[in-house]
Amino acid sequence: MLSIAESYDAIRNQAAVIERPGAAVIRVTGPDRAAVVGRLLARSTEFVAVDSCVDSLLLGPDGQVKGLATALIGTETIWLVSDAEADWIDLLSDAAEGLEAVAEVAPELRALHVEGPRSWQVAGDYTGDTPIEDLLLGELVTTRADGEQILVARSGSTAEFGYLLVLPEGGLRDEVVAAAERLGGGLIDPEVLPLVHIETNHPVLPQQTRDCTVLEAGLGWFISFDRSDEFIGDQVCQLPAPHRRVVAAQLDGEPPSLDAEVRDGDVIVGRVQVVAPRADRPQSLVLLLLEDPYGVPGLDLTVDGRPAHTLSRPVIRPRSWTMSIGDESA
Repeated sequence: MLSIAESYDAIRNQAAVIERPGAAVIRVTGPDRAAVVGRLLARSTEFVAVDSCVDSLLLGPDGQVKGLATALIGTETIWLVSDAEADWIDLLSDAAEGLEAVAEVAPELRALHVEGPRSWQVAGDYTGDTPIEDLLLGELVTTRADGEQILVARSGSTAEFGYLLVLPEGGLRDEVVAAAERLGGGLIDPEVLPLVHIETNHPVLPQQTRDCTVLEAGLGWFISFDRSDEFIGDQVCQLPAPHRRVVAAQLDGEPPSLDAEVRDGDVIVGRVQVVAPRADRPQSLVLLLLEDPYGVPGLDLTVDGRPAHTLSRPVIRPRSWTMSIGDESA
C-alpha cells in the first residue's frame, strides 16, 4: 500500500486503486428489483436507463445518513456497491418485503475503484468490446474475463477519470493493482480520501454529517427530495431549511483539532467538522460547520487563533480536465 503522500500523488497524477474497507456488493434480482432499489436509495432511480449508474446516500429509518451507494443498473440485475454501516445491511429483507425480488449481499464479488488521469489505462483491460474512450460518464458495461462476469462503470469521487470495477474474488484484484503500479500508482491508503473528497466536494462520511442534518452538511444533491414514493428515511424530505452550512477552509501548516472553535474576531461562528491529512502539502484542508451567514467561500476567519480562509470547491484543477482518454502520449 502506498503512503499517504504517495496515495495523493497517485490519485492526482497516475492511477490509484481504491479499496474501501467494509464495502459490500449487493445483488438485487427479480421482477420488482427496481422498486426494491427505490426503497433502499435516497436518490430516485426511476428514470435511470439500463446500463448506467447513479450515486445515492443511504439513510436509516430515522433519516440519519448510513453511507453511500453506487447503483449499477443492469438488464436483469441491479447491483449496489455500498459502504453503509452494518445495521443498514439488515434492512435489505425489509425493503423486499411484499415484492417479487431478492436483495442480498454477494460475498463472492469485490468492488474496486480505479481513479486518476491514467486510470483508463487500467480499466480499459476490462471493458471487452467497448473501447475505454467510448465509455461515457455514468455508463456501465458488462463483460467477461476468464469466464467470469465483470462490471465496469465510469464513476468516481475524485474529479479525475474514474471507474468502478465489480470483480469476482480472486486474482483479478491483484492484476488491477499491478497494472496501476506499472503506471506509477498502486493501491492507496484510504486515509487520504478525506483530503481528496474535500477538494472535490464529495461527501466525507460519516464525519461530514456528524451532529448536523444532510442539508446543513451540503449533501442534499444525493437525495431526491421531490419523490412521491416511500423510501427508507424519507422523513428527511421534511427537514427545515438549514441555519448552518459546511464549507471548506485552508490553513497554513498542520491541521487544527477536530471541533476546534472557529471565530470571526471575538465571536464564535462554528467548529471544525472534518480534518483531512496534509499528505506532505504546505497547507491543511478542513471542513467547517458555520452558522449563517458565514458558510460561504471567501471569508477570513480564525481557527484556534490561526488564520483560515474559506474556499469554493473544487479547490484544485484536476489533471483529467485537460487530458483525453485513449491518448497514451499524455
